[in-house]
Parts: sequence; C-alpha cells; structure tokens
Amino acid sequence: MTAPILTVLDGSGSFVIYNDASKKGLGCVLMQQGKVVTYVSHQLKSHEQNYPAHDLELAAMVFALKIWRHYLYGEKIQIFTDYKSLKYLFTQKELNMRKGRWLELVKDYDCEILYHPGKENMVADALSRKLNDPYLVKKRRLVEARRDEEFFISSDDGLMFERRLCVPADRAVKTELLTDAHSSPFFMHPGSTNMYQNLKQVYWWKNNPILIHIFSFLEEVHSLLVMKLFLIPPSHPTP
Repeated sequence: MTAPILTVLDGSGSFVIYNDASKKGLGCVLMQQGKVVTYVSHQLKSHEQNYPAHDLELAAMVFALKIWRHYLYGEKIQIFTDYKSLKYLFTQKELNMRKGRWLELVKDYDCEILYHPGKENMVADALSRKLNDPYLVKKRRLVEARRDEEFFISSDDGLMFERRLCVPADRAVKTELLTDAHSSPFFMHPGSTNMYQNLKQVYWWKNNPILIHIFSFLEEVHSLLVMKLFLIPPSHPTP
C-alpha cells in the first residue's frame, strides 16, 4: 500500500516538498496550500549508507521527484532542504557521475530549491530517522516475516499502523512534531482538539496516546508564556 493521501488536491498545481536524510533513511513530505498531501520514506541500502551528506540530501530530493512524478511533472514546485549548498545545485560546475545523472532528472521539473533550517524541517527529519527505534525495528522485522498483521510497510518503505506513520520513542522528535503542529504551516489550526485531529491522521506512537502528549505540550507552552509576561518590564506611560 502507498502512503495515505491526507488532503484533496485543489487543482492549483503548486506543490511544496520538504525532505531530509540520515544515515538510516530518506524522508519526504509533499504539501499543497500548507496542508500535507502525503509522505514517503526510504530505508537506505548498504551502498547508499556510504554516500556523503550532500549526496544523501540530493538523493532525498530525487527520490521525492521520482515517486511523486504523477503529481509534480509540469507543475511548479518549491523544494525545501536543510543542506544549504543544494540551493546552488544548478550552478555547480564540478559534479561526479551520480550527481550529474540526478541533476539531469531534477532539470525535468519546474522546481525552486530553497534552504530550510533542519530544526524547522522536523516532519521529514522524523521520517528519515524513525528506523532507529528498537520497537519499530522489531515490528518491521515481524511484518517482513509476515508475523504481524496490525502493522504494514507501505510501498514507500514506511512502517505504518492503521494507515498512520509510526513515530519513534524519542521525546525530542515528538516535541518537535507538536511544535510544528502548534505553529508551523504543516498544520493550520493550533489548539488541543485541532492538533489532535491533525496529528492522529498522520502519526502513531506507542503506549501513550497522542492527546496526552498534546495536553502536556500545551501546558508547557502556556507556562512559558506566563513566565514571559512576568519577565516583561512594565511599560512607562506616554507623557
């Protein structure tokens, strides 16, 4: 099965891609009008794990363009990467054979490459790094051995539960996902109920329900805001 389509395409033909890479895998998110359309991840083969960081980031971009070609070909695309030098991909003069082939593929698309700091690129980052979680690794092996019917591996190599992407047991990853849901264009409506509705369509994590993490996160945000209010010096009246 492919990764689920999470929103109806609006016909505008304009897309945004966020991608990220680690030594374990590639992660990409396709968006339109600030909403997630779908996402993919890819577990690296042994030879791919030897690629330098720059090549891995470019590989993630190429992977996204190839797998979503039916959406993207002939359309305007913005591709966000947290590897700054990729902004200058089209002007680089010295490329190895692999990069040369990839560049020719990228040129087939009407795309603009933009820099997006890694901390703000957390959805794609979580996709690329999720394979480090021992529980998810075990589940993946059971699925591959056809001994687990609740989980499945999508055609894009993502471990899924009830059509949702499995998130690693990593507090930092979860916190960043909640931060995105609260304030970034990945999810348009902040607040506990809307965050829950948005997140539960896309993600699943083990043991603690998503809603508990959301309430805890929002309480922390509220506490920080209250502290800031107390720390702000009172303004002086205008004479």
